Amino acid sequence: MLIKNIKLKYYDNLLDKLLQAGDVQGIKEVLENIVKSDFSSYQNIILKYIYVLLEKDKFKEIFKQNLLWINTFNKPDSDYLSKFIFYIINKNKISCTLPNSYAFFLNDLLKQIKKNNLSFQETVDFAYFYQFLITRHSNEIKIINSSGAFFETAQKRYFTHYNFTKAFFYLVRNPLSIFKERKMSNRDGDVSENFFGLLSADTNYIKTHTFDNNTIEENTQNWPINVSSWAGPNVTSTFRGFVIKYEDLTSNPKQIFAEVVGHLVQSGLKINLNYQDIDDFIRDNPLENKSFDNVEVSNKELKLLRRDLGDISKKFGYEI
Repeated sequence: MLIKNIKLKYYDNLLDKLLQAGDVQGIKEVLENIVKSDFSSYQNIILKYIYVLLEKDKFKEIFKQNLLWINTFNKPDSDYLSKFIFYIINKNKISCTLPNSYAFFLNDLLKQIKKNNLSFQETVDFAYFYQFLITRHSNEIKIINSSGAFFETAQKRYFTHYNFTKAFFYLVRNPLSIFKERKMSNRDGDVSENFFGLLSADTNYIKTHTFDNNTIEENTQNWPINVSSWAGPNVTSTFRGFVIKYEDLTSNPKQIFAEVVGHLVQSGLKINLNYQDIDDFIRDNPLENKSFDNVEVSNKELKLLRRDLGDISKKFGYEI
């Protein structure tokens, strides 16, 4: 314990001096040493300095901007896009992870820092800390799927930071179509209504992911809040976001994939727009034609959908 405290004091004093001197390279090297060592013992040091460093653009070189988010309210809707992005990045010989959930990346991290479980409040309060550690794990692009809503805390901290995030994509889909799909799979209208948070103001919007020894909570919110939180102009411009209608992706994948490549290029990835690569992907990965036209929706259900989802739906050209 004595040796640990001595090291903590040493790192604290060293980082404080480097910060005052504006020594970007020195700070970078110290943080690398901490992360490569038993950083579970030095969490407080990282927490203390990470927020200070993120506040000043002159320290942005310290961070690895390698998180690529693919977000949507209904997780399966993002699978096809995730698969294409992984394909096209690899095609251009850029190292990246397999697409996986945010909870998966967090769970992997919890094992390293010797922590069990992660509450919703912790995922909010320490988002920057955990994402800093995820980015430091390797230089490769991390393709992360999330159904969590974007958030802003009272301390002006957000779902992610632009020094961690390369770009994000958000898939929005007609909520009536999602409702019908849920109803068909559950054969229970109440389950579908609860999915959207329509039945009660007390609906629990926290989604729990369970792993072998851990549970990780994610704040999804209801459909209007989830969609609005990611699709707003301030969020898309600050975090290099691209909002895609699911219906456009499924009806004209070649055009949407070309736009996706363009957005990746604008976000700093060296990817060639090769239509043959896009054609090859579409040929080898045919979309399953799903139709929910035969699923009946009662008048009561339609009223609930229109009441709670109608205004946001219209902004995307959806009529319920």
